[in-house]
Amino acid sequence: MSQLPIGSRPPRDPQRPVADTQRDDLTQRLNTAYERGDLSLEDYQGLLAQLFEAHTTGDLVPVVQALPAQYRVPSAPQGAEVDTNLAPGEVNQSRKRADLSLPMAKVGIGIAAVLAIIVVAIVIGIAL
Repeated sequence: MSQLPIGSRPPRDPQRPVADTQRDDLTQRLNTAYERGDLSLEDYQGLLAQLFEAHTTGDLVPVVQALPAQYRVPSAPQGAEVDTNLAPGEVNQSRKRADLSLPMAKVGIGIAAVLAIIVVAIVIGIAL
């Protein structure tokens, strides 16, 4: 933690286990940085390895610090409030992002059900 740049602060609880949402958010930011050419393949692979080896939020600090500046703060869904005072390794816990998953899952299930009915109707129609 002593290697943090001036003005940075450590995670609020560096011993807290890494949450899946934190790992997913950082994975997305790494992917975006690599896809846009802001990370070399070697850096990208090394940071992904560090990310997936991390057990605590304190372990995430070097990963966040190694990201180009524009990727250090998590992006948020449109209209969501973002906490810009996050410490390295902390992820914004936006409720709007989580709230979108259930309606999208219901739509997907509904589409799958309609397709299944159509397939059954075609098979029955062919058998007759």
